[in-house]
Amino acid sequence: MKLAVLFQFRRELVGDSEDAFEYFDQEAYIIDGSRFIERDDDEKLIITRTLDGPADMQLGGRFPLPIGQKQDDVNARFIVSMLDAPQTDSSSKAHSRKPVGLRLVPKPGTPEAEDWSSFELWYDTSNWLPFDVKAIKANGDERRIRLTDLKTYKSLPEKHLAVFSLDPPGDGWVVKDGTTQ
Repeated sequence: MKLAVLFQFRRELVGDSEDAFEYFDQEAYIIDGSRFIERDDDEKLIITRTLDGPADMQLGGRFPLPIGQKQDDVNARFIVSMLDAPQTDSSSKAHSRKPVGLRLVPKPGTPEAEDWSSFELWYDTSNWLPFDVKAIKANGDERRIRLTDLKTYKSLPEKHLAVFSLDPPGDGWVVKDGTTQ
């Protein structure tokens, strides 16, 4: 499997305090079949990790992806239910097709149940890629990732090749082997 994903984050603190701010961040993740590579432009850091095979990207693996999982594996670890389509959620408005949502609740005794109470995954039915993920930790804290402006390519356009290069783009970059981390 080959996969390259570029995340461009817009993060902000909401409020009127002096501490309120907004910043942008960019991170690239590449799976080239035998390695998982993280590239953080702000930190000038590239971390490569050797994959032990496809199992690393499956449930229970080091880098489980919300795509390509086997139904039997998901059902063995989670109670799965469909979510009703959001009525006013802006994440669904960005997609021309009706979104499909799944709620996953870890079954007692699974590794996921130790840290998480549930996951909500929304997929765009035009390409079946996830566009909204909400993960709720066992302590009630929430993590939400909304993917907007999703694009898929058969071959990467020229303008994106440098972002997904595995070579450091200049001086001051650090390349680390993160396989043992």
